[in-house]
Order: sequence, then structure tokens, then C-alpha cells
Amino acid sequence: MNKRRQIIIYIITDLLTAMIAWAAFYIYRKSVIESEALGYKVNFVPDSKFYLGITLLPLCWIVIYALAGTYNDIYRKSRLKELAQTFYFSAFGVLIIFFTLLLDDVIGSYRTYYHTITYLFLLQFSLTATFRFIISTNVSRKIKKRIIGFPTLLIGSNQKALQLFNELESEKVSQGYFFKGFIHVDQNNNKLIGPL
Repeated sequence: MNKRRQIIIYIITDLLTAMIAWAAFYIYRKSVIESEALGYKVNFVPDSKFYLGITLLPLCWIVIYALAGTYNDIYRKSRLKELAQTFYFSAFGVLIIFFTLLLDDVIGSYRTYYHTITYLFLLQFSLTATFRFIISTNVSRKIKKRIIGFPTLLIGSNQKALQLFNELESEKVSQGYFFKGFIHVDQNNNKLIGPL
């Protein structure tokens, strides 16, 4: 699989989850938070702030994720590490959004601020983490089935290199090696490079 294509899949997924999270949060913000603060039912009507948020905020999330290195080395991701990073950067991003965009909202009490932060964080984190987990699991499955692999050289004597090659190739679950050749080391430490 093409690495660039996989990065594009990650970015598009992150954009879409950020858009969905902001749209769901904005509806909650209007219909619940403002309704409680004002004492009457506020109906959600998309306005310029909604469209601006749904356009610009996802791009800001992509910048945060890119600066954090999320789109580097996409084939060798640990799902647990990625979950922890998603948690951390979701919390970081939500705090930035809160202090720049939401702090001056109409509220009924200060507890509303906690509900606002919590709701936005849960939406952003859970959607992003879920879709990233699906993508990472799919990539891991393709590596194990030898659909995706990494160019690899074997180093050793002819017999040992061939034995290791046969062992790795006969495993039912691949470790992701695509063997391109070997480096033979003889008793005089002369190195010869050749195909397998």
C-alpha cells in the first residue's frame, strides 16, 4: 500500500471526525447550554459561526496532529501508544478551543464550563480514537497477511541466511518483512551483496 495514500486516509478521517465532533457539540451548545442559561428553548439554526467552526477547526486539529508527528511512520504504530497520544492531544486542543472560543459563552453557572469541556473532549477523543483504531487494525491485518511489508536485507552466511529466510517466510503471521537480498559475511569478513 502506498504510504502517501495511507497518510491521506488518516488526514481525511481526522478532518471528518473533527467536523462531526464540532457539529454535534455546537448543536448541544445551542439546544442545551444556551437553553438552560436563557431559560427558554433555543433551536439550533446553522449560522456563520457554525460554518466557520466546521471549516477552520478541523484544519487546526490537523495542524496539531501533524506537529505532534501523528502522520509520521504510519505503518509502525502502536495502537496503545496512539490511543494515549490521541487522548493527550485531544485534551490539549479542547483546552485551546475552550479558552479561545467558548470562555465568553452565555452560561447558567460555572458548572456549565465543566460540562462544555467534558462534552467537547469526549466527542473529539472518542470519534478520533475509534476511527484511528479501525485504520490501525486494518493496517496491522494487512501486514500480517503480507499485503504490506518493509524492504529487508538479511545479514549472515549463506546457510544461516537461507535458514532464517525460510523460517520467516513459513510463518503464518508475517512480521512485515519483504526480503530484497542478503549480505554474505565469510570467514575473512569480506561482504558480498546479492539477491535471495
